[in-house]
Amino acid sequence: MKLDELFRIAQGLLPLLEIVLILGGTVLGLAVLYLFVFQRKLIYCPARYQASPRILLRPYLEQGSASIFEFEVRGTKQNAYYLKGGNTDPQADYFIYFGGNASLALDWLDIAEALLPCCAGTLLIEYPGYGVNEGQPSRELIRATARAAFLELSRKEQVDPMSFSPHLSLVGVSLGCAVALDFAREFRVRKIILLAPFTSMLDMARLSVGSLLSHLLLDRFDNRDALTALRLRQPPPTVYLFHGDSDTVVPVAMGRKLAEEFSDIVRYREIPGVDHFNIVEACFSELKKILCTSESGPTSGTVCSPVQKD
Repeated sequence: MKLDELFRIAQGLLPLLEIVLILGGTVLGLAVLYLFVFQRKLIYCPARYQASPRILLRPYLEQGSASIFEFEVRGTKQNAYYLKGGNTDPQADYFIYFGGNASLALDWLDIAEALLPCCAGTLLIEYPGYGVNEGQPSRELIRATARAAFLELSRKEQVDPMSFSPHLSLVGVSLGCAVALDFAREFRVRKIILLAPFTSMLDMARLSVGSLLSHLLLDRFDNRDALTALRLRQPPPTVYLFHGDSDTVVPVAMGRKLAEEFSDIVRYREIPGVDHFNIVEACFSELKKILCTSESGPTSGTVCSPVQKD
C-alpha cells in the first residue's frame, strides 16, 4: 500500500478518533464531577434507629438519669444523648463518645452504662444525618454539632465550658477519632482514646481513588495536624491509641505512623487478630482501666507503653 493511500485512510479516521476522544473526555469529566459532587454520599454511611431513641432510653429517662439534648445547628435539628454518672467527686471526668462512620450514638449505650460508675456523666454524640438528626454530614457540620452538644451539657450542669473542659475524656472510633481530635483542638481535655484512627482523610482517599482524584476531597480530617497542635498544649492531653493488626478498613500502618510520630504524647497498643469491627469489644478492659483511673499526664501510669504490641 502506498504512502498516499495510508495518508488518506488516516485522514478518514481522524473524525472517528475525535469523537472517541470527546466521548472519553466527557465520560471522564462526568465521573470526576460525580466524585466531587456526591463524594459525601460515598464517604459517610448514615444509619437510622429501628426504634425511637426515647424508647431505647426509656428506663434511664424514667429514672431521671438520662437526657435527650435537642438543639439546632445551622438550621438543622440535632440530638445528643446524656447519661448521668455515678461518680460525685468534683474532679470526676465527663466522658464523650464519638462513633464510627456507620454507627449510631446509642450503639455506645452498653459500654457507657458499664462505665457510668467511673464518671460524672456521659455524652453520646450523634452526627448530622444519623439517627433522627437532620442535615447532611460534613466535617464542618459534624464539628459544629459536637460543639453545640457540649454547650448543651455545659448549660445543663451550669458550668462554664472552658472551666468544664479540663474534666473531659474523649473516646473515638475510626471517623470518630478525627471528630474527637477536632473537638480537642477547641476544648482542653484530659484524655483521648483513639480506636483505629487514620492519619488523614486525604491518605484514605489516596488508597481508594488514587493520588490524582484524592485532591477532590472536601472533608479533610487530618489527625496528624490535630495531634501536632495538641502536643503543644501545656500540659498536653494523654492520648491512647489502639489498632488491630487485622484491620482491612483503616490500615494498621496508619496507627503505627501516628504512634511513632507522636510518641511523646501517644501511648500505642497494637492488638493481634483484631479487625476494624471488633476493636471496641477487644479494648473494653483497657478502656475501663484508662477511663476509671485518675492519671492525667503523658508520662504517668503504665496502661500502655509509648509503643507496644501484644
